[in-house]
Amino acid sequence: MKQRSRPNRMGNYIAAVILNIILLVVLNRLPDWNVRVLAPSYQDVLRVINLSLGVQVAGNFILIFFHPLYLHHLGQAVFSAFSAFAVWRVYRVFPFDLTGVIDAIGWFDTFLKIFIMVVFIATVIGGSISFYRFLRSVFFPPEEV
Repeated sequence: MKQRSRPNRMGNYIAAVILNIILLVVLNRLPDWNVRVLAPSYQDVLRVINLSLGVQVAGNFILIFFHPLYLHHLGQAVFSAFSAFAVWRVYRVFPFDLTGVIDAIGWFDTFLKIFIMVVFIATVIGGSISFYRFLRSVFFPPEEV
Protein backbone atom coordinates (compact mmCIF):
# COMPACT_ATOMS: atom_id res chain seq x y z
CA MET A 1 0.00 0.00 0.00
CA LYS A 2 1.19 3.50 -0.81
CA GLN A 3 2.33 5.63 2.13
CA ARG A 4 0.19 8.72 2.69
CA SER A 5 1.97 11.89 3.59
CA ARG A 6 0.91 14.03 6.52
CA PRO A 7 -1.64 16.60 5.38
CA ASN A 8 -0.36 19.23 7.78
CA ARG A 9 2.83 20.21 9.53
CA MET A 10 3.43 21.74 12.93
CA GLY A 11 4.03 25.16 11.34
CA ASN A 12 0.57 25.08 9.80
CA TYR A 13 -1.01 24.41 13.20
CA ILE A 14 0.96 27.29 14.74
CA ALA A 15 -0.11 29.59 11.89
CA ALA A 16 -3.74 28.52 12.35
CA VAL A 17 -3.60 29.32 16.08
CA ILE A 18 -2.11 32.77 15.40
CA LEU A 19 -4.54 33.56 12.57
CA ASN A 20 -7.58 32.51 14.60
CA ILE A 21 -6.46 34.58 17.59
CA ILE A 22 -6.05 37.60 15.28
CA LEU A 23 -9.55 36.97 13.88
CA LEU A 24 -10.96 36.73 17.41
CA VAL A 25 -9.45 40.09 18.33
CA VAL A 26 -10.49 41.85 15.11
CA LEU A 27 -14.05 40.49 15.00
CA ASN A 28 -14.60 41.39 18.65
CA ARG A 29 -13.27 44.91 18.07
CA LEU A 30 -15.44 45.66 15.00
CA PRO A 31 -18.35 47.09 17.04
CA ASP A 32 -15.92 49.47 18.77
CA TRP A 33 -14.73 50.72 15.39
CA ASN A 34 -18.27 51.76 14.39
CA VAL A 35 -18.31 49.75 11.18
CA ARG A 36 -21.37 51.11 9.38
CA VAL A 37 -22.49 47.86 7.78
CA LEU A 38 -22.88 45.97 11.07
CA ALA A 39 -26.40 45.71 12.47
CA PRO A 40 -27.04 45.49 16.23
CA SER A 41 -27.70 41.75 15.75
CA TYR A 42 -23.96 41.32 15.13
CA GLN A 43 -23.53 40.68 18.88
CA ASP A 44 -25.76 37.59 18.61
CA VAL A 45 -23.67 36.19 15.78
CA LEU A 46 -20.40 37.12 17.46
CA ARG A 47 -20.93 34.61 20.27
CA VAL A 48 -21.19 31.73 17.82
CA ILE A 49 -18.22 32.97 15.81
CA ASN A 50 -16.17 33.23 19.02
CA LEU A 51 -17.12 29.65 19.89
CA SER A 52 -16.04 28.41 16.46
CA LEU A 53 -12.74 30.30 16.51
CA GLY A 54 -12.08 29.25 20.11
CA VAL A 55 -12.55 25.59 19.22
CA GLN A 56 -10.14 26.02 16.32
CA VAL A 57 -7.52 27.73 18.50
CA ALA A 58 -7.74 24.99 21.15
CA GLY A 59 -7.79 22.17 18.60
CA ASN A 60 -4.87 23.47 16.59
CA PHE A 61 -2.92 24.09 19.79
CA ILE A 62 -3.38 20.42 20.71
CA LEU A 63 -2.36 19.39 17.19
CA ILE A 64 0.91 21.31 17.54
CA PHE A 65 2.07 18.77 20.10
CA PHE A 66 0.14 15.64 19.16
CA HIS A 67 -0.78 15.23 15.52
CA PRO A 68 -1.40 11.68 14.34
CA LEU A 69 -3.23 11.49 11.03
CA TYR A 70 -6.54 10.38 12.53
CA LEU A 71 -6.55 13.28 15.00
CA HIS A 72 -5.79 15.77 12.24
CA HIS A 73 -8.79 14.58 10.22
CA LEU A 74 -11.05 14.45 13.28
CA GLY A 75 -9.99 17.98 14.18
CA GLN A 76 -10.75 19.22 10.68
CA ALA A 77 -14.21 17.61 10.83
CA VAL A 78 -14.94 19.20 14.22
CA PHE A 79 -13.64 22.59 13.05
CA SER A 80 -15.89 22.34 9.99
CA ALA A 81 -18.92 21.48 12.11
CA PHE A 82 -18.43 24.51 14.36
CA SER A 83 -17.68 26.72 11.35
CA ALA A 84 -20.78 25.50 9.54
CA PHE A 85 -22.88 26.31 12.60
CA ALA A 86 -21.39 29.83 12.75
CA VAL A 87 -21.90 30.43 9.02
CA TRP A 88 -25.50 29.15 9.26
CA ARG A 89 -26.12 31.55 12.15
CA VAL A 90 -24.68 34.44 10.13
CA TYR A 91 -27.00 33.48 7.27
CA ARG A 92 -30.08 33.27 9.50
CA VAL A 93 -29.42 36.48 11.44
CA PHE A 94 -27.70 38.36 8.59
CA PRO A 95 -26.12 41.00 10.84
CA PHE A 96 -25.39 43.41 8.01
CA ASP A 97 -27.14 46.64 7.14
CA LEU A 98 -26.02 47.69 3.69
CA THR A 99 -28.61 50.43 3.19
CA GLY A 100 -26.96 53.74 2.56
CA VAL A 101 -23.63 52.10 1.80
CA ILE A 102 -24.40 50.32 -1.45
CA ASP A 103 -27.72 51.88 -2.47
CA ALA A 104 -26.87 51.75 -6.15
CA ILE A 105 -26.57 47.97 -5.96
CA GLY A 106 -29.92 46.82 -4.62
CA TRP A 107 -29.23 43.16 -5.32
CA PHE A 108 -26.10 43.03 -3.15
CA ASP A 109 -27.98 41.77 -0.05
CA THR A 110 -29.26 38.83 -2.08
CA PHE A 111 -25.82 38.17 -3.55
CA LEU A 112 -24.26 38.21 -0.08
CA LYS A 113 -26.86 35.80 1.29
CA ILE A 114 -26.26 33.42 -1.62
CA PHE A 115 -22.51 33.68 -1.06
CA ILE A 116 -22.92 32.86 2.64
CA MET A 117 -25.06 29.83 1.76
CA VAL A 118 -22.41 28.62 -0.72
CA VAL A 119 -19.78 28.96 2.03
CA PHE A 120 -22.04 26.95 4.35
CA ILE A 121 -22.49 24.16 1.79
CA ALA A 122 -18.74 24.07 1.04
CA THR A 123 -17.98 23.88 4.77
CA VAL A 124 -20.39 20.98 5.26
CA ILE A 125 -18.89 19.13 2.29
CA GLY A 126 -15.35 19.75 3.54
CA GLY A 127 -16.30 18.56 7.02
CA SER A 128 -17.91 15.43 5.59
CA ILE A 129 -14.75 14.65 3.63
CA SER A 130 -12.61 15.20 6.73
CA PHE A 131 -14.87 12.89 8.74
CA TYR A 132 -14.61 10.23 6.02
CA ARG A 133 -10.81 10.60 6.09
CA PHE A 134 -10.88 10.29 9.87
CA LEU A 135 -12.82 7.03 9.63
CA ARG A 136 -10.53 5.77 6.89
CA SER A 137 -7.41 6.60 8.92
CA VAL A 138 -8.83 4.79 11.98
CA PHE A 139 -10.00 1.64 10.22
CA PHE A 140 -7.37 1.54 7.45
CA PRO A 141 -4.28 3.22 8.90
CA PRO A 142 -1.51 3.99 6.43
CA GLU A 143 1.42 1.60 6.41
CA GLU A 144 4.58 2.97 7.88
CA VAL A 145 7.71 2.43 5.79
